[in-house]
Amino acid sequence: MTLADVGERDTAQLVAMAILQLRMRLHHIGDAELKALCDAMTPKPDDSADVSKASDCGS
Repeated sequence: MTLADVGERDTAQLVAMAILQLRMRLHHIGDAELKALCDAMTPKPDDSADVSKASDCGS
């Protein structure tokens, strides 16, 4: 049973953030590296427009 399973979503998010912070410290990952990873994983508005245009071409 997890915190999220019993309706403690906020608590589960806080615990997840604490775990992330601990892992970042253990592996010497800085804020700039984490931001770069988040930026790389976040789709850019231009990318989503290109995908929708490509799907329109097949119609």
